[in-house]
Parts: sequence; C-alpha cells; structure tokens
Amino acid sequence: LPVQPLARGYLTPSPANWLQLIEDAAVSQKSTYFNPEDIDLIEPLLPSTAMEFVRLIGMETALHLFSEFGGVNWRFSKGVQQFGIAAQRFDEMAAVIGKENALLLGKAFDEGDVYIPRCAIALNALRNRQIVKDFDALTKHMSVREAYNQLARRYHRSATSIEYAVNGKARPSRARPSTETR
Repeated sequence: LPVQPLARGYLTPSPANWLQLIEDAAVSQKSTYFNPEDIDLIEPLLPSTAMEFVRLIGMETALHLFSEFGGVNWRFSKGVQQFGIAAQRFDEMAAVIGKENALLLGKAFDEGDVYIPRCAIALNALRNRQIVKDFDALTKHMSVREAYNQLARRYHRSATSIEYAVNGKARPSRARPSTETR
C-alpha cells in the first residue's frame, strides 16, 4: 500500500486505501468459523444453561442465538407453523439458527417459556479477541492512534475501551472505594 508521512512522523496509508484496510479487517470480523482457541476461551465463561443449547445445536450456532435472542424468554415451536405470531417467531428464529436447529430446540424445549441466556461475558471475550487481531492487522499500515479510532467506530466502542481490550487492562471501576466504619 502507498504510504504517506504525516506531520509527527507517523506513516499511514493514503486515504484512498483506508477503506480497503477497514473492509479487509471487517471481513475477518464477520467470519463465522470459530477455531479451537476461541472455543477454549469462551466455554468456561458460558453459564450452565447456555451449555444445554451448545450441546443441542453446537457452539457457533448457539453463539449466534445468544447474540440475537439473549435475555429473552422464548416459547419454542414444536413444528413449522403456518399462520400467526407463532409462525412469525419461528421464522425469526430460523433466520438466525436455521430451520433444522429451530425444530430441534422446539423438540428439546417443548414445555413453556425458556430463557435464552445473554452470555455477555463470553461474547465480550470473543469481541475483544477479534479487536486484538484487527488491531494487529491495522497497525501494520497505520498509527496506533488511528487504529484505535478506526476500531472504535467499527465496534461502536470508545477509543479508550479499544485500548483496554488491546492492552488487556480491565476497565477501572467508577465506584468509590469502600470505607471502613469504626
């Protein structure tokens, strides 16, 4: 990529090539393949209720389910519905996890509402791992500051939270330190 010097001595790709770099990194972000390292990272972070979904439909499909429907009480349909709200809800679920998996969950959870866990900790760990990968790719062609800003826009996070994800720091607590009473 053609590189231009900036005022402070940083080297960065020309603006015409920024879009290509961002699109290349976004393609890696949208990849649906989870490698064994990803599974090893998130499996201990999943609640026990989530593991039942994983056992039935697989890790990757379950993560899509948690991402789209996490935090919702859901009544699974035992079969394909033709009309009404049940048909609409089945179609919503099938669009995310596939018709076969939606039917499989309907057979497994055929009584009442089932809570679909959010799995925020596991999904955040995956997101942060992807942020680090994207950061490494971007800093080959642009400054660290610009990479933080690009990733902040892509992931809808602040540049500081991107920096924390890259550097492995925990977000500092805003809570006041507890004081001891005597």
